[in-house]
Amino acid sequence: IVLEATGGYEQPVLDFLHNAGHPVVRANALRARKLAQGLGHMAKTDRLDAYALAKMAALVKLRSYQPLEPWQREMRDFVRARRQAMHALTVARQQQEMVGNRELRRLLQANITCLQRTVERLGKRISEQVSKQPQLAVLKSMKGVGPGLQAVLASYLPELGKISGKAVASLVGVAPMSHDSGT
Repeated sequence: IVLEATGGYEQPVLDFLHNAGHPVVRANALRARKLAQGLGHMAKTDRLDAYALAKMAALVKLRSYQPLEPWQREMRDFVRARRQAMHALTVARQQQEMVGNRELRRLLQANITCLQRTVERLGKRISEQVSKQPQLAVLKSMKGVGPGLQAVLASYLPELGKISGKAVASLVGVAPMSHDSGT
């Protein structure tokens, strides 16, 4: 069963199907869309998306979905919440910069202060979670890899240590790709 990644909305379905014993794959939505376009389907409808996913399953070797360990899932939730709070903090600071009214600036500062505390608390919780995971020892030993990056790698790239470095680079999208056809 091939599902398109939908920003996390597919997660309960993936887990349900996996737990029911079905082979299931989360397909990259951009790759599925490009395949549909390559097949001549420029429109985007649910029917065409389903067709492209079926073609993708038939033509491409796709990796089966493997659920995260419970600790990774919890860590991912905290990492996501911290990233969203940091984004909200940036927006709040930009908003405050554009305001000249002193009363409104104070009001906006209260929001900024609250967001700063939230980011700080989430960071501490992430650090605590990372410190409880002995399997992250190799990441902890690397210079410049702090708890935040360790948490991101552990929760968003669980393949680390299980596949080759080249495969990880390709998965992340930083592998060099040849573009040397023609003159």
